[in-house]
Amino acid sequence: MAANRQIAYDILDAAWVDVMASLGDTVWLNTWRETACYQIFTAARINTVKRILDDLGGLTGAATHVLYLVDRVTPALEEIAADGRIAYVGLRDRVCCVGGALWPPPQVEVTTKHRSLLPLVRHLMVTSTPFRQGDFAAPAPSGDEPPLMGSGVGLGISQSRVSKLLGLLPAGCVKRESAGWVVDDFDDLWDWHLTNYPGPGGMRFSWRSDRTRSTQLRELTKLIGDAAVVHVGDRKAARILRSGHDGIEAPLKDTTPRNRYEEQHRFDIHGPVILYSAFINLRLRSLPYVRCAPADATVQLVQPADPTILTTAAQWDNGHRTDPLITAWELTHGPQQNPAEVESLRKWAKSYWETH
Repeated sequence: MAANRQIAYDILDAAWVDVMASLGDTVWLNTWRETACYQIFTAARINTVKRILDDLGGLTGAATHVLYLVDRVTPALEEIAADGRIAYVGLRDRVCCVGGALWPPPQVEVTTKHRSLLPLVRHLMVTSTPFRQGDFAAPAPSGDEPPLMGSGVGLGISQSRVSKLLGLLPAGCVKRESAGWVVDDFDDLWDWHLTNYPGPGGMRFSWRSDRTRSTQLRELTKLIGDAAVVHVGDRKAARILRSGHDGIEAPLKDTTPRNRYEEQHRFDIHGPVILYSAFINLRLRSLPYVRCAPADATVQLVQPADPTILTTAAQWDNGHRTDPLITAWELTHGPQQNPAEVESLRKWAKSYWETH
């Protein structure tokens, strides 16, 4: 019994659910939504909704919620756990659901379009220099150095497959010249990608700190190592692309003096700083950060399911960072939506494309 409790608490900790206190068959759990008292029930499986409703109706003492520790999660338990009063931990499945939030979250399916067509578009939009079909079919590059612009981009698919994928693009967006394939209508292809890209998928965690943005940026620079970074909320969209694993640039500041003794620092705080990182389990709680609702976040940690994000970023001279089309997707979704920055970023990317 004690071993099962410890396994369950470890799974809850991985899901960023804090076990505040435990007394007998009662435990207090804290999520960013609430702190609640749960009565613990242990079973191999929970097969009926009636059993769950009976347990919920028979709560005693301070408990207002039910926490099931089960070997395997059943459809009945999954269905009713959408009610925030029911929580569970699947010990063998190593999953949990607390407050209606499933961990690990369902991942975006990496479809053929997701894996091949959309990164092909992002490669095409890097440069006005023609690409040959063989460039796309080349093996993926090795090492940390970004490949040279216009060289093999390493999608690792056959030339015949490349030909079929190019045929799926909207008419007039790309054309074939004697030297290879080029983008013919940058703006239309940009809009097509923004509409069709399903997002990075994976897991996303929201954190908040009330300290100055510049302080948070300095800390994140030390924490992220080689994580890919989207710096949302900067005044110039091009700087989103220059922020990265070498360090995150702070927002621009207005140095107009308030008085003779100090500068006025004006920070743009629209949206969180978003980190794309394989190191999603960074313990920001060891610093002055707390888990929060997405709308309140100053930092979002993302472990993307899309494996192509960093390889296309390399083509934009960004190394381990995100390319402008991925950044544009972030700027059109969630609490960090900023259409003005998306337009500014599109103009920057188009200028880059025209001059490379």
